[in-house]
Amino acid sequence: MKDKEKKIAKEVAEVVIDYLEKNGVASALPMVLDLLRKKSAQNSVYIYTPRELKKDERLSLKKMFTKLTDTNVDKFSFVKDESLLDGVKIMYKDRVWDFSLSGQLKSLKQSQNV
Repeated sequence: MKDKEKKIAKEVAEVVIDYLEKNGVASALPMVLDLLRKKSAQNSVYIYTPRELKKDERLSLKKMFTKLTDTNVDKFSFVKDESLLDGVKIMYKDRVWDFSLSGQLKSLKQSQNV
């Protein structure tokens, strides 16, 4: 399925780029990309963790997020980010919940600089 999705994505991208160039507005491509990113992320949750999670850990985080926000989400994406050190960072629409060790250290550092 991934190969088919890649092929279709490439075809769609070529059509969009061709359309923008024909209409003399190729400079609008970054705006189109931004709109596509926003649309694809509208009902997706991105959960960043410093290590790969087991199936039961992913399920637990999904349930916690759903209970916390009272929101039905179309897609959960789990991303490995070793810079977090420990904990999780959750991104949904324009909100970020940073429960990571690195996030706590940044917060502590900022409070010391105030």
